[in-house]
Amino acid sequence: MTAGRKRKFCHRERNGQPKRPSKAERESFQKRVEEAEMQTALRNPDRSQFPGRERDQRCESSLGRFFMAYPRLRFELYDAAKDYARLKRRWRAFNGVPSDITGGPGSPGSKTPSDATVRSWERQIAAIELAVARDAPLGLGPMQWLAVEEREIPRGSHFAVMKAMMATAVAMGRLSERDHPWG
Repeated sequence: MTAGRKRKFCHRERNGQPKRPSKAERESFQKRVEEAEMQTALRNPDRSQFPGRERDQRCESSLGRFFMAYPRLRFELYDAAKDYARLKRRWRAFNGVPSDITGGPGSPGSKTPSDATVRSWERQIAAIELAVARDAPLGLGPMQWLAVEEREIPRGSHFAVMKAMMATAVAMGRLSERDHPWG
């Protein structure tokens, strides 16, 4: 009679140990895992709004989905709105304003900005918001809601947001006032 537990049925090496998977088998398994993760991400309801463009990186945020809904908008407007949102979130994080969005400059391991840097952010934000309030007064709030807070906006405010983003791009020097928002 044999003592101990019965061996599991598997391929074994000469020394009796279970055979380890080969490099090709490990790579194949890793590829299947990555494909399964990708399929899970692509089934996200935010990405299903744009059939055939599920892999587009802009699907991840409400700002990106807004620009995908209006494909003729200039990329300069998207970049300006993203940069404004990043600047505004940095300023909010430094000043202790609560936010639903995690990460960014307040993350562990990040350096505290100098007072001159924070004052520079404040001046940039004030200049942008003054330009937007002058050119598109109804678009400032919805643009902040869309870009900074990363929330969807009501359908009726889309044109005002486009005007606000145009004013933002002009204030940031990305476009001139003569440029048209449609590329």
